[in-house]
Amino acid sequence: MYDDIRRIRLAFFLKWFCYFMLLFICYVLQSTPRFLVILGDVKPVLLIALCVAVAMTELEFSGAIFAVFAGIMWEVSAGVLVGGFSLPLMIMCFLVGVFVKVYFRNNYFNLMVATLVITLILLSFYFLFSYVIYGYKAFAEYYFGFLVPTCIYTAAVSPVLLFLVKKVNTKFTTESR
Repeated sequence: MYDDIRRIRLAFFLKWFCYFMLLFICYVLQSTPRFLVILGDVKPVLLIALCVAVAMTELEFSGAIFAVFAGIMWEVSAGVLVGGFSLPLMIMCFLVGVFVKVYFRNNYFNLMVATLVITLILLSFYFLFSYVIYGYKAFAEYYFGFLVPTCIYTAAVSPVLLFLVKKVNTKFTTESR
């Protein structure tokens, strides 16, 4: 009996350790200048895609807590106020977990749509509070030339992260049974 409890706890720990290692790897890849540039200056926001993948796999509360950690890491690398990304990302990942539990299925298409919508919302708020309010010129060119392609690029690479999250989840969920 105690061996089963230890095995379940170990599998739980290893699963979340792997998730946080993925988070760290995505953070490093996202924060490294000119590392993932494929489409001009557009880089994917890997932390959003990973958070949505974890929220779809682990559902609402676990996904929301994971999103808080990822949001804080993103805020540190972007140099914005604490809570600017982590709180909206937490709320959106919670909603993704609820929608997957109630309405949608956990598949690659739904992940890409959710990642696209969440990235568009978060980056639009960042754009609004960083560029539009301060009256920068040619902000529409920046929005449609940089932010929208970033959202599309993030959604395009998100299935790779869902594949990795599903592999980790399957590996450590079957071990605990």
